[in-house]
This record gives sequence, structure tokens and C-alpha cells, in this order.
Amino acid sequence: MIAFEETKLFLKTAGFSCAETWSALTEEDLSVLRQNTYSRKFDFTYTLCVAKRCKFGVPQVVVCRPYGKDCRPFPTLFWLVCPYLDRVCGKLESEQNITLLESLFRKNSDAILAFHKKYQDIRLALIDDNVREKIITTNLAMWKSLKETGIGGISWKKFPYSAKCLHLQTATLLGMNEHPAQDLISELIGDFNCPDNY
Repeated sequence: MIAFEETKLFLKTAGFSCAETWSALTEEDLSVLRQNTYSRKFDFTYTLCVAKRCKFGVPQVVVCRPYGKDCRPFPTLFWLVCPYLDRVCGKLESEQNITLLESLFRKNSDAILAFHKKYQDIRLALIDDNVREKIITTNLAMWKSLKETGIGGISWKKFPYSAKCLHLQTATLLGMNEHPAQDLISELIGDFNCPDNY
């Protein structure tokens, strides 16, 4: 596995400035994350570091390795772990706001496709050479899954306007510090920080 500081430096050198704001995952973070996500299935062995913290210093989004211990692909780079944002996104999705995102994606298709490609490039950069070789030689379909899908595993060449869910798009915005739908997501979410350390 690639060490966090090496990963951060590598991504920064490769031109992915989003990694500049990422921080190491502490034991205290892990304890809080386990508590905050107890009702949601998530394997913390995928977690590489913290992409975004709230005003209270608690992780909101974590960066995930693109593969697990068994080299199974995990195409979602940024995982929303904040219970407040999880609840807000869930409410917005129940109000059918995902259609607003998909409509915006249709209007800004070039920017969305370029963003999927950038996400894909970051994901591939997080796979060290030994793991890459193992995935390619043991399961080419898995490698294709990591290499050819975009945000959260979306088949962006087949479904270029799919948003999948607001949780995914919010986590990606906070993890990459940019998003073609940033204004809309920010308008829908409002304050990204809970009022009372939820």
C-alpha cells in the first residue's frame, strides 16, 4: 500500500491539487467514523486518508483506495462519512433533486465528461504498481472496471448524465474541491457544517 504522505506528494506533483487539503487518518478519526457510520455498511480497510473535515475537525469525507486487501476494485474514491450531510443528502434525494443534477449534467456535458476523466485519473494514480500488475494478471475485468468508469463507478461513456446519488456527488465535490455542479450542490446543501457537532 502507498503511504499517505507519498500519495499526497505524488498526486500534487502529477497536478492533482485536491490532495493538498487531505489529511492523515488518526485513531481518533477511526473511532468517530465507526460510531458515525455504524448503521451503514463500510469497510474501513479501504480508507486512505481524510479528504475533508468539518469546522469541528471531524471527517466529513474520506479518500478510499481503489482496491481492497484482496485486490477487488472499489471505484468510489470519496466516501461521505458525516451523518449530518448523509441525512441532508438523503432528504434532498427523497425530494427528487437528483433530476436537477442530471439536467445540469446534460447542459454541461463537456465539463462533466472531463470531470469523470479527472476522477478516473486520480483513482488510477492511487494504485501502486504491484497491485496494478496483480489486478491485471488475475482479473482483467476488474482492471477494466477501475480504468473505464468515472465517479463512483459510473459508466460515463454509456451513461454520461448519470449522477447516481447526491451523497456521491457531494463527497466528490468536497474531496476534489471542485465540481462542474458545485453551485447547484452548494445551493441544495446549504451549510456543509452541522450546527452542533452532530
